[in-house]
Amino acid sequence: MAEHDQVVRKIKYVTIENSFLNNPKYTPIEKAVFNSLCTYAYGKGICFPGQNTLAENLGISRRSVISTLKSLEQKGGLLILKQITENKRKTVNTYFLADIDQATGNFIIESLDAYRELAKETKVIQGK
Repeated sequence: MAEHDQVVRKIKYVTIENSFLNNPKYTPIEKAVFNSLCTYAYGKGICFPGQNTLAENLGISRRSVISTLKSLEQKGGLLILKQITENKRKTVNTYFLADIDQATGNFIIESLDAYRELAKETKVIQGK
């Protein structure tokens, strides 16, 4: 057995519905941002990457990320839980991601129902 045959590679990837990627209802940037959020969610539907991180990963401005997140929220693709520290400093948001209907590629808005009350108010967390 060759030495390289013993190497175990850990592959991290995300799958996203083709019907979503092909859905003209969403812009290319909305699809890219949602897909990037999925890479941080690891299949759990919740993630908290910083806006600067998303912008750097996608090669777009932070402003574009912010406006796209708002657009995705309006279209039912996610809920944003805003967070601040005890000292009233903004910190990374938590994003709850909607499921996607396999047939239509549309967001299943009801999949976020369990988080709606939580996302209504800014959460205060411990920290600087």
